[in-house]
Amino acid sequence: MNKKTPKFPHGKALRDAREHRLLSQVELARIADVDQHQISEYETGKRIPCIGQLLKVLSAAGCSVVIRNRFTGNEYQMVPEDYPVKAPRARGSDSAQAYCRTMRKNQGGDK
Repeated sequence: MNKKTPKFPHGKALRDAREHRLLSQVELARIADVDQHQISEYETGKRIPCIGQLLKVLSAAGCSVVIRNRFTGNEYQMVPEDYPVKAPRARGSDSAQAYCRTMRKNQGGDK
């Protein structure tokens, strides 16, 4: 891994959540509709998930997400029921997919 490439700092928390639900990486990947190697890379910090993937994986692991606005201090809590795990995959120029590709490219993930 390139020293300049940022690491995903929450991999251990993701692994702990997965293990708390007694799920293997394969089982979590199936529930979240992602590849098992992605779960492994997220947990080890080798890969940073885009927000859509992160929400899918956290939802599958049974986690809620708190989003804090750093300017106002307001917090918004999302629980797994707020966002679908098995959402249909968008095709074409979906803005979320484009955002994820841009983020990975900026982080040195896609070349």
